[in-house]
Amino acid sequence: MKRYSVVSLPLMALAAAGMTVAATDKRVEERVDKRIRAQVAAIVASLEKEGLPPEEVVDYALEGTQKGGAPQVIMNGVRKWARDLRRARQLLGPNASEDEVNAGAKAIRSGVDEAKLERFRHEKGSQQRYATAMSTMTYLITKGVPKDTAANVLINVALASASDAD
Repeated sequence: MKRYSVVSLPLMALAAAGMTVAATDKRVEERVDKRIRAQVAAIVASLEKEGLPPEEVVDYALEGTQKGGAPQVIMNGVRKWARDLRRARQLLGPNASEDEVNAGAKAIRSGVDEAKLERFRHEKGSQQRYATAMSTMTYLITKGVPKDTAANVLINVALASASDAD
């Protein structure tokens, strides 16, 4: 019986689906630590198949590799990014733009209460977009504004139909 490593299984899954690591993102094939390359590629391919933006995952893997991070630490971060992107899509709804999903994932990572993000889904109009408001909210939190204060103010301003410039 032939044994396969944990790393080779995602690569085989991609091959079975008619994909290669390069088909997902050439940067992954060329620059991510070879010990985790197939795992990262499988997660990126999965996100793309789900219609989720994989850029944050790819960037995280590239940065971790460039800085000489431990492969398992990088993979833990990649998995967390993927989980946060999926959760943001769930909270914001299937019609959320890629920018909104990215901003939502960053808001989740900064500790914003998920119920606050759900307000965007439930209260926004069909043509309204809130990526800028969520990005600004996350920025303010990283600068020391309390999470609840930043979230409440930016959500209320955005839901009052303020423009990005406002």
